[in-house]
Amino acid sequence: MGDDLATWRWMENAVRSGKVRAIGLSNFYGTDYDHIVKNAEILPAINQIEHHILRQNHSFHKTLDKTGTILEAWAPFGEGKAGILQNPTIRTIANKYHKTPAQVILRLYLQSGVVAIPKSSHKSRMAENFDIFDFSLTVQDMITLKNLNQEKDLFGWY
Repeated sequence: MGDDLATWRWMENAVRSGKVRAIGLSNFYGTDYDHIVKNAEILPAINQIEHHILRQNHSFHKTLDKTGTILEAWAPFGEGKAGILQNPTIRTIANKYHKTPAQVILRLYLQSGVVAIPKSSHKSRMAENFDIFDFSLTVQDMITLKNLNQEKDLFGWY
């Protein structure tokens, strides 16, 4: 909404002065992301973007990987829109592991190198979200889940 590069320079100064350890972006795609990276002295540690099972950003994730920028999922469950947590394919995989659809999605992100910090105000869901380290998805499960991608924006911004 302003001079993004000037703001980035200010954040780089904050790193150099020891005020912060890392800096990142939120909702920077395409040329906006490229402009920062091409002119940065300190590359973004993370870029938080809309990322959920229906919008997995496969090609942009590869771009982020090339610069070492971690993809953080904004709305990792799509805020429950489009029936993501009721999706029959996800439910089938969840049943296979005796897990919930949310746990399967979080495990997909973990195995794909995507950071996800799902919002919850329910203690039981918070505990459920942490209970993803006792199973791994097979390569075929990961392919099946990645094939659910439609690059579908659920929030009307794109």
